Amino acid sequence: MNLPLFIAFRYLFARKSHNVINVISAISAIGMAVGTAALVIILSVYNGFDGIIRSSIDSESPDLRITPLRAKVFDPTEAIALLDSIPEVADHAMVLEENVYVSYDGRQGLATARGIEDGHGAYLLSAAGESAATSAVGGSAVTSAAGGSAAKGGRRLCAVGPGIARKLGVNLNLTAPLELYYPDREKTVSLANPTATLHSEKVWPLCIMNGSIESDNSLILVPLETMRSLLGYDTEVTSLDITLHDGSTSHTAAPAHVTSPARNLQRVQARLAEALGPDYLVADRLRQNETVFKMMRYEKLSVFLILIFVIIIVAFNIYGSLSMLIIEKTDDIGTLRAMGASDGTIRRIFSLEGWLVSLLGLICGLAFGLLACWLQTRLGLIKMPGAFVLDAYPVIINWPDIIAITIGVALIGWLIATLSSRTAR
Repeated sequence: MNLPLFIAFRYLFARKSHNVINVISAISAIGMAVGTAALVIILSVYNGFDGIIRSSIDSESPDLRITPLRAKVFDPTEAIALLDSIPEVADHAMVLEENVYVSYDGRQGLATARGIEDGHGAYLLSAAGESAATSAVGGSAVTSAAGGSAAKGGRRLCAVGPGIARKLGVNLNLTAPLELYYPDREKTVSLANPTATLHSEKVWPLCIMNGSIESDNSLILVPLETMRSLLGYDTEVTSLDITLHDGSTSHTAAPAHVTSPARNLQRVQARLAEALGPDYLVADRLRQNETVFKMMRYEKLSVFLILIFVIIIVAFNIYGSLSMLIIEKTDDIGTLRAMGASDGTIRRIFSLEGWLVSLLGLICGLAFGLLACWLQTRLGLIKMPGAFVLDAYPVIINWPDIIAITIGVALIGWLIATLSSRTAR
């Protein structure tokens, strides 16, 4: 052990003549420990919620989505032929989506109507009206274990998002239809009689969806043909949603040559992008929900920076305790100089002393934070308030976060200690 570190250790644990120095040093270490533990716990809880949101988005988005870049809709014939030739593709479905005006039993509002292709598993609107389950693809489309057509007794059915259902007071007894309105694309709106240029379609609410993301609140799922009739399209769609073979999620057996899902996705995405050209976007789940994922990253960074700022404020206690220690140890500094110690060596002693205080707080904070997260994961000590799917706060320990916390807190302690040691003369 070198001399500056040895002396710094002795100063750290030795009793000072002025007890206030011990108190301030202890407060500094405790403050660093509390700040570090708060970072670990809060970021781990954030990771837990982040994981829930990501899994929800993953379950409600297709593996890949083809959309036009220079138009609103496109003819999917060429793209479908290409998809049928790719063995990794398990299924694909045509989607036609638009914002529409809706009316229900005297109430009106705006909603996003999404026409989904019948007969494609996750996109199938059930006619049975029982055993309904939330879709794994395409945005909470309602399916049924019984399967069936998207029409019942000559009535076209629909699934309604929770937000628009509350706004319109939707009743699921099939007593009143939802009326969808959209302007005729080929006619000029008449100021004298605007309703004359509106197309309308009636659909009957079958069920209310699980609106796990904000966009689902204003969503109405209808049969694709109903949507085409409303918008005046023949074959056009706004997107093609693609499901790939994956033994862990697909009921369809994957071909023998298929390897990992991630590699399949990247390979298929690159092949489709090359074949379709620059006029089309082939988006994975990250690109489909780019705004949501960016917002989550920025929120996490904001939380990290705010707590780091709190730790910086706490770390200035180290500056105060070291300044007082330097004043107390004036005689020791004179003795060290008489023995040949340089100013750099003396400053290093007090710099290491302050850094050891911060490292002690860092180690204690990491230990407490990780222990608290482990107990929450195992025992669920802190429960979620209200009626949620989860009973306790979710916690996920992300080791890159722990490394970032360790480096950040240690660097703050070193900078403050170095700054305060410059007063040693």
